[in-house]
Amino acid sequence: MELSLAILAVLSCAWAAGYISHRLGYPAMLGELLVGILLGPPLLGWLPRHSGLTQLADVGIFLMMLYIGTEIDPKELFKASRSALLTAIGGFVIPFVAGFAVTYLYLDNSLPLDALERTWRCVAGGLFVGSAVGVTALAANSRILLDLKLLDTRIALVMMTGALFADTAALVIFAGITGFHETQGFRILDLALVSGNAVLFFAASVFIGAKIFPLVPKLLRRMGFEHRSVVFTTILIVAFGVGELAHLLGLHSVIGAFMAGMFLKKCTANSKQFLTVSHILHDISMGFLAPIFFVTAAYEFSFDAFTSDLGFLIVVCLVAIVGKILGTVLFYLPSGNGWREGLAIGFGMNGRGAVEIIVAGIGLKMGLISETIFSILVFMAIFTTALVPVTLKWTTDWLHRRGELERVKQRSGILVLGMGPVARLLASCLKGANEVKMIGNNNTHCSLAKKEAIEFVYGNMLSEEILTLAGGFKAKTAIVLTPDFETNLITSNFLKENFHIPEINIHISGKDSSSYLSLVDKAHSHTLFGGSVELTDWDRWIALGRYTRKDIELQKFEDIAALKETISIQTCLPLLVARNQEALVFHEGLSLQTGDRVAVLFPESEDIIEIDRFDELIADCKILDVDKVMGLGELLGNIAEHLSTDIGMSRPEILAAYEARENIGGTVFGRGLAIPHIKLEGRGRAHILVVRSKQGIIFSENHTVYAVFALASSFDMRNLHLRILSAIAQIAQAEKFQTKWIEAQDVEALRKLLLSARRRRF
Repeated sequence: MELSLAILAVLSCAWAAGYISHRLGYPAMLGELLVGILLGPPLLGWLPRHSGLTQLADVGIFLMMLYIGTEIDPKELFKASRSALLTAIGGFVIPFVAGFAVTYLYLDNSLPLDALERTWRCVAGGLFVGSAVGVTALAANSRILLDLKLLDTRIALVMMTGALFADTAALVIFAGITGFHETQGFRILDLALVSGNAVLFFAASVFIGAKIFPLVPKLLRRMGFEHRSVVFTTILIVAFGVGELAHLLGLHSVIGAFMAGMFLKKCTANSKQFLTVSHILHDISMGFLAPIFFVTAAYEFSFDAFTSDLGFLIVVCLVAIVGKILGTVLFYLPSGNGWREGLAIGFGMNGRGAVEIIVAGIGLKMGLISETIFSILVFMAIFTTALVPVTLKWTTDWLHRRGELERVKQRSGILVLGMGPVARLLASCLKGANEVKMIGNNNTHCSLAKKEAIEFVYGNMLSEEILTLAGGFKAKTAIVLTPDFETNLITSNFLKENFHIPEINIHISGKDSSSYLSLVDKAHSHTLFGGSVELTDWDRWIALGRYTRKDIELQKFEDIAALKETISIQTCLPLLVARNQEALVFHEGLSLQTGDRVAVLFPESEDIIEIDRFDELIADCKILDVDKVMGLGELLGNIAEHLSTDIGMSRPEILAAYEARENIGGTVFGRGLAIPHIKLEGRGRAHILVVRSKQGIIFSENHTVYAVFALASSFDMRNLHLRILSAIAQIAQAEKFQTKWIEAQDVEALRKLLLSARRRRF
């Protein structure tokens, strides 16, 4: 069979089985293993064997371990080393001893050999089976932790570190067994050499990751190689190099991949590049190659052991499961984290999977074990690995319900999603006592945030990449502050489900705010500002500076009641609470205390409540401040460049449209004002770009312009277009407008001048 057809068959079945498993609430890996047994050679034989699949599976498990390593913080991993060492010892020693004992007894009663030969075979087989039941499948368990979204928990760190220790110990023992097989005796020197190589590898990999990896992006930049594909290829070369180092020192290459992945961030120039590389790794490994590995790994399963040695199979499985769990729980107790967490870790480390299957194959080729024992070990590996997602999910859900599922990454900082005037003011007030970062995709708002020294990330607030770049996995609080409640609610649920942010506050407004409150409660979020607030009004008042701030100190209990009454009956905005050295955002779930100072905003007057579409466009539009004399051609080129992103047309297309409009007839309206305008395809589209030139823009020999309003709207917006023209005309005809326009200090002063102008509002 052609390799392409084999890949198509295996990958299609893996996807379908993984999808069904995921819909049932379990990791996709469980479905992939089961479909390999049911449709592969062990049962129906529909899925093909192919040497190319084996090679792809090997690459897949390597890349999967590389990706898993990127999800682990080395600092947190090393913090968990004491608990993990206890776990590794208990989870390895007890099943090892039990596995050795039952295998020795089984072989001693079944091998028709002379006493010396039988004793040697019993000891070798016992050591091999004991080591096999004592290992923990690092790769398989990593995939399970990833699927269950547990990688940021203490359980995951202990499991990963414990698996590293246990697998390393197992490889050392396997090396000793090999020497025992070849010489029928142990050689202390060989064991010491293998142990020394393991220690040397981990020391070397930490040194390479911490000291050598950071040189890679600098070297690539110096050579001019900064394209994404070049960076990714370089990272693969580095990772496979570390994997080969592990192999040369007697360890499995997947351990090298995992260690390389933990330090991979240092191989990239910045966080954005690291995220890009991480996503590519995820898609190639988890989406393509790893499913092939787990399906084909199940091919080695055989039902023969069920008929020939069912009793021994059951005993080996019981020893593996009970020994691993019991040993883990008992040895984890001194960590002080409780027996329930130890039980969850024991269930989690119960899987063997890839490592055990690989080692079992080596033992069979060496003649250390029979085909029967090989099949039993393969079944035990698949069975115990298949149990892990079920039992680990059950135990972690149990811990979560009890409030005992510890996430080790200490969360701090505030994410503000939305960058309007209210959001920026709130971020400015909070940033003194907190690490605050904003997310938005409005260029004007971003430039204002930069001017106000507020950190921000430009992009879509529902993009996992953008949220990760902004620190979504580290943030303690999220403030979702856009005018649209549905967007806020969707964003809140997205943050809760994918980033596990514990405190989420969202803004609500509108006539149906009472029904919104129940939705906010169901989303386990809090309502900003204590209730419904018309954000559009407050954005405009703050943009114009038409508000006052009062800091109300709550000296006694009656002050709290008075404040709540003030908020309920007046148009005001309770913004934040100063408590000791903290600055807390005001929301309905916040319990006020005596000694708190509450910052409350009040509008200066009620005559600015009414706003229209022109105000909204001006509040969000780009304003260019030109400091030189400019010709018409250069002006239209600048307009086209700045509008291209907003209206989704190329710069040449926009420029041609404005030039064609100028050729039809001039757009100068007198008194230093011009309104160039074009029509757009589609419906409901309206954009404004404002330009101020103190030196003047020369439209023609007879017309020098100081204020330009470039319009772009769709044909169905004719009425709005006429109202915009009317608004601009009223503003421009105001007394001393041109003087105020030229003397305005900056673009925000220009914006304020336009928004505060007295005119008829529709």
